[in-house]
Amino acid sequence: MKRRIMLIAVLVVFTVGILAPYGFCDIPKTLNFQGRLTDQDGNPLNGNHPVTFSIYDASTGGNKLWTETQTVNVSDGIYNCRLGSSTPLNIAFDNPYYLEVTISGQTLTPRQPISASPYALNAERFAGLLPDEFLRPNESGNVGIGIAAPTSKLDVDGKVRGKAVYSHDRSSGTKSTTSRSSVWVSGLATTINVQKNDIIVVMLGANLRNSGTGTTYIQARQRSGVGATSIIAPNWVVVTGRRWAGGSSIGIYRAKADGAITFQAIYHASSGTGYNVYSNIIAYVIGKQ
Repeated sequence: MKRRIMLIAVLVVFTVGILAPYGFCDIPKTLNFQGRLTDQDGNPLNGNHPVTFSIYDASTGGNKLWTETQTVNVSDGIYNCRLGSSTPLNIAFDNPYYLEVTISGQTLTPRQPISASPYALNAERFAGLLPDEFLRPNESGNVGIGIAAPTSKLDVDGKVRGKAVYSHDRSSGTKSTTSRSSVWVSGLATTINVQKNDIIVVMLGANLRNSGTGTTYIQARQRSGVGATSIIAPNWVVVTGRRWAGGSSIGIYRAKADGAITFQAIYHASSGTGYNVYSNIIAYVIGKQ
């Protein structure tokens, strides 16, 4: 009987391996495939039929990269099989590929482009590297990057590069205040763009003095923007008396939303006049919580 072969679907199903506490699980390199087989009158066929599957790097011609022959069981015209069950799918899936199907000696045309899903098989690699070539957790819970036996929570062998998100400002000239309650220091503020749950470190380096025996206080706080929750409240830089002295104020925050936040220095004096000169404020995004 002459057969007419019709594909009704190409379904790709895969399971991505997860990073276990002490190693990587293997990613199954198989693809589920479903098709339909009918005779020339459109009647669904039944029984066992030999099918050859091949993967090429072009829609016509090109190079055959993989092939496998299976005997599929057809029930009411429908058959299912798992590609790669006998011949491993050792293909990078980093370029366009096409599937050719031959059933009982009849080759279907055109070849079917393989959907994006199986390309997730390439997720087993990172920039072309296998997991044990770039990320190696061990039994102690230590993680190594480029190192086989990490001895710290994070152990890196090689250069580390990153792009910091930060903003910076420096005050010009001497600022003074006689206020006994905190007031903003003009010209000593910085604005940083953040995303929700970003962790921000704000640092203020200050030089202070007082006109008499009083104490001058300064710190950096958030003034405006999308807002941030204080994880570690900033400390005060405190200088008593006429001598110039320096110190650092550091605070850690978590951003409440996407947008911009402005941090500004705030100061006051217990008595007399408090002075601040050539101070620096800087805000860094160091991670996300």
